[in-house]
Amino acid sequence: MGARVRGGLAMRTTRTRRERRMIRNNTLWWLAVLAAISGTRAETSGDIKTYYVNGRANIDARLAMESHFAGFEGLQRVAAVDAMRESDLENAIDKARCATKRAWPRSFYVDDGVKKLSSQYMAALSTSLSHLTAIYKAFDDGAEVALILEDDAAPDLMPTWANNLEEFALTLPYDWTVVQLSAIGSQQEVKELFSDWQRLRSKTPKYTLHTLPKSTRNLASTQAYLISRRGMKQLVKAYRAPRNGKINLCAATCVEFEDCILADGVGLDANYRIATPPLFVPRAKNNGDDDSTRQMLYSWAASLSLTQGKAANVRMDVSMIHSVLDEALKMPHELTVNSLRKHFNYHCKFSHGGGARCALKQSALFNQNPPKVVTNSETAGADDAAPESSLGRVQLSNTFDGLGFTSVPFVAMYIIAAIASTMFVGAFMYTKKLHDKERVPILPEGLVQTMEYYA
Repeated sequence: MGARVRGGLAMRTTRTRRERRMIRNNTLWWLAVLAAISGTRAETSGDIKTYYVNGRANIDARLAMESHFAGFEGLQRVAAVDAMRESDLENAIDKARCATKRAWPRSFYVDDGVKKLSSQYMAALSTSLSHLTAIYKAFDDGAEVALILEDDAAPDLMPTWANNLEEFALTLPYDWTVVQLSAIGSQQEVKELFSDWQRLRSKTPKYTLHTLPKSTRNLASTQAYLISRRGMKQLVKAYRAPRNGKINLCAATCVEFEDCILADGVGLDANYRIATPPLFVPRAKNNGDDDSTRQMLYSWAASLSLTQGKAANVRMDVSMIHSVLDEALKMPHELTVNSLRKHFNYHCKFSHGGGARCALKQSALFNQNPPKVVTNSETAGADDAAPESSLGRVQLSNTFDGLGFTSVPFVAMYIIAAIASTMFVGAFMYTKKLHDKERVPILPEGLVQTMEYYA
């Protein structure tokens, strides 16, 4: 081995194969770390560009979107593709790769009777082509993160958000692809999502859990979602013709956007996520079950905001919350994150005269598993009405069960205990009033609410 002498020390001019391999491996490891760090910044840095899909005839919806989302970065309209118009199909679909309609993919719901070229099929095709057009627009604009909206979306839940979307994106895994912000489905699906969120949230730092993997959860909606640069690239690779930039429809396994095109394009892995709670709720009324689901989602978001992130539930009567949010939506300049309490105070002041008498009335905050309410008439059967948990609201009962202890010592003991209890309750209520002076009264008179704090 060749060596040279410098200052009495022999310095090798060559390295062993093992040393070279160790240096190479260390270098690759550091490069991987740097790539991960730079990848995190690339996916979450900067402002989120906003695109909304809007049909040429939906002028009212366009005006509403321009008003409601005026404060969102780079709001741009993307013309919806109407699959019933041949000119739209000509501009959107790559005919070289998908020459005839016979070659188009089938519907995901073919077993439910959705035939190719039926009205339901063509509506799904319009949605898919429109959303891919919006995503390709964001990709061509160089967006690192894009918010894709349909023109019936409304940011009415924005006052319940804990953070803006840029801060929300910083909480996501560095390799995320899509985050579904709007959701609708069965009550059971919402309950399962809520239960998973409750269970996992208690294990996260500061109880912050803003998303869960979408996986096979049957909660659908393309009304609002975030897509990262990585997700855009995957959809470009999967469905965009490199020759002319049009959509290769025949590369899809089915025509539905959410069921196949999006799920197959980015994959239903841990990087495809759903917001918890959803930040948007579709307002269109389809059926009673959907309406009940919407109430649950509004309850989840509102209760989490009103309790400052300490507790949440899906059991509220949200009629007053709807009124508060509708009023907030009329004031776009006041539509900011984490402002539900402020809007609620406005509603109390102008609609109910304000003061301590203003409350949510029937919209009392429940926890997930409240105990059964025991009234005076039901006291006799109280043994059969055991509470489901120690959390929730409990109606106080004034009924005395009369145990028969009427001797003088017991009566004196009762009197002393009553006086002590009265003094204790008075001191407690006075202290509580000082602490809660700025809090919004949220419960009907005569109810006690315990709040769910994670230990």
